[in-house]
Amino acid sequence: MVQYYLGTIIFFHILFFYPVDWEINDDVHSGNFFSILIKTCYFFYKYYFFVKCLEIGLLIYYLSSFLSFLFSSVYYKNELLTIEILILGSIAIILSMVLWFLISCCVGMLSFWLENIFFVLTVKEIVIQFLSGILLPLSFFSNNFRLFLDVLPFKYLVYEPLQMFSNDTYKLIDYLRIICIQLIWCIIFYIISRFILRKGVEHFSNVGG
Repeated sequence: MVQYYLGTIIFFHILFFYPVDWEINDDVHSGNFFSILIKTCYFFYKYYFFVKCLEIGLLIYYLSSFLSFLFSSVYYKNELLTIEILILGSIAIILSMVLWFLISCCVGMLSFWLENIFFVLTVKEIVIQFLSGILLPLSFFSNNFRLFLDVLPFKYLVYEPLQMFSNDTYKLIDYLRIICIQLIWCIIFYIISRFILRKGVEHFSNVGG
């Protein structure tokens, strides 16, 4: 349990360190958002994710935290992690960051229609912290509730990537299943974000923003 909460603390700082939704909200209302869009839609994702979300300070923090978590996992399990777990687990962590980024983009771009999205952002963070396993391990919930969580993307942000490092019962097929589901959700939210972006720009242009 100590190992699990150490992992959730690290994930919390990795995922919530950069509030991309707040950044988008500020840029939309200040007009900076459209100077970014003048480039291309691809540049929009490149700007917010690679320039802003993965800035050098965050990368250093992420790598140091990740190494600390691996050390803790080795210590508490009293065994070395395999190369397989290290590689696939690292991929899962990166995909969880991408998924968080895309979800936050979708929420942040609601600022095209809403003057103040403080309440929406607050609800989003509470829901994600609860349903992703940050506040409480999802194994504590009933089977029916966990089946409900299986059809949602949230547990693939934190809970499942952590299980890849700490759950001895997980096999290669489980690792690949988690990564494939993360990829599917990333594709889904990328498509949704592109749709919201297009509709948001049209709306903003129509009202003379």
